[in-house]
Amino acid sequence: MKRLIYITLLFCHTSWAMVEDLKPSGSGQLSWLFLDIYQATLYTPTGQYNDDVYPKALEINYQRNITAADLLKTTEDEWQRLEVDYDHEWLTILAQIWPDVTDGDRLTMRAENDDNAAFYFNNRQLGSIDEPGFARAFLTIWLSPNTRDKTLRAQLIGDNNA
Repeated sequence: MKRLIYITLLFCHTSWAMVEDLKPSGSGQLSWLFLDIYQATLYTPTGQYNDDVYPKALEINYQRNITAADLLKTTEDEWQRLEVDYDHEWLTILAQIWPDVTDGDRLTMRAENDDNAAFYFNNRQLGSIDEPGFARAFLTIWLSPNTRDKTLRAQLIGDNNA
């Protein structure tokens, strides 16, 4: 029993370690029609959003089952729609590390700078990408003024006018 508690605490600490030095900037719900898709939270060093300040983390708590292939397709579609200059190799790397998600799963991306991002899935590190502009490009999907869901963006960056 003691070992089980230690393992549980270790996993909880690992999850918390992803954002323990950060503060929530804001959170919001993504829904489509009447379906809740996910709840997202953005973390920053001060709890205030500043595009150029790192580290930052985006945590997504899924409320639906979504295949890794659909996550990749949506990522690519959004990069194209937002006219993000991205490397197709990024999608290949993401395909190797992203799992299918189910209701209750949590995917967290922590960016140390514009280039480096580490991905965590349910308290476990999946991998990281250290490529010029990757972290900024990934966060652009949610944080660009031209994002698909402007209300979610406003909530994530702590815009009280949302």
